[in-house]
Amino acid sequence: MTELVTQETTGEASARRDVPLLLSVRGLRVSYRTPRGTMHAVDGASFDVGQAEMLGLVGESGCGKTTAARSLTGVLAGNARVTGGSVTFTGRDLLALDRQDARAIRWTEIAFVPQSAMNSLDPVYRIEAQLLEVLARGNIRGRAARLRARELLDMVGLPHTVLASFPHQLSGGMRQRVAIALALALNPLLVIADEPVTALDVIVQREVLDTMRDLQRRLHVSVIMITHDISVVAYCCDSIAVMYAGQVVESGPSAVLLGQAAHPYTMGLCNAFPDLERAADLLVPIQGSPPDLHEPPTGCRFAARCPFALERCAQEPPPLTEIAPGHRAACWRSGEAAALRVRATEASTWMP
Repeated sequence: MTELVTQETTGEASARRDVPLLLSVRGLRVSYRTPRGTMHAVDGASFDVGQAEMLGLVGESGCGKTTAARSLTGVLAGNARVTGGSVTFTGRDLLALDRQDARAIRWTEIAFVPQSAMNSLDPVYRIEAQLLEVLARGNIRGRAARLRARELLDMVGLPHTVLASFPHQLSGGMRQRVAIALALALNPLLVIADEPVTALDVIVQREVLDTMRDLQRRLHVSVIMITHDISVVAYCCDSIAVMYAGQVVESGPSAVLLGQAAHPYTMGLCNAFPDLERAADLLVPIQGSPPDLHEPPTGCRFAARCPFALERCAQEPPPLTEIAPGHRAACWRSGEAAALRVRATEASTWMP
């Protein structure tokens, strides 16, 4: 997002670490078979989502966010496979489910809001038909289904006339609200929103995020918000997990991560987006690009781009370690984070 979204975080963010867990991901590994060999897209990622909590999964494109989220219910490309780890959801290991059982929880327990609603909505069916199709998966049919379809549009702030529309007749923001309605149709416990506002202008972004946040609170549903834009998670998420090169490098309550980042990559993300207190020409970009995950580095994967890297960083991968209650970081210098944060705000620090 742009400067309309500042680093305001919910006052309850730091107090939500003791909420019961809905989802626990530990050591998740997912690889892709490619013409160049095996690409380790997710390599030992771990994060948690509490009940009725919104988690922001943030990082640059290609860092494994979407792959990690889609692996929760086996919705992966044909050349991808889960090679390790566990995903515990309401007491069940999702990775141990067979194809039929995994399919049964989609929409009913775990639902998706895709990045591009135009691509996910069927262009040849009216909105009502698409809502009724999803509702039928929950054995809601006939008059009850039509009433539920109207109720869903009310929830996302759309008029009932939208039911008779085709997707191309709606604006981008309206289509995204329809996608949210589809995701909530069967009252899931968890909604995975994959870059849900990327293609929208800033005003519509904020409206859609406000809608999602309001519904998340009213319906007590958990949400994983996948985004490359840390200002999005700053605006609406209770907690954050920062992914880099297939690994979670820092996680914790939003207020803590945004104010007391302990990993240089998180510091860089916080400095690289505009807010109301900093002019655009004072933004501090992170130099370079993420590493090739066909042959990932042996040490810290951010070391080649990190202005604070030591010789040890290139040789030994730092573990994801708790540095404060609910706050974890994978950095050998996390004990010096306060001093590093000051240096990270200076553009000269990141210059090659």
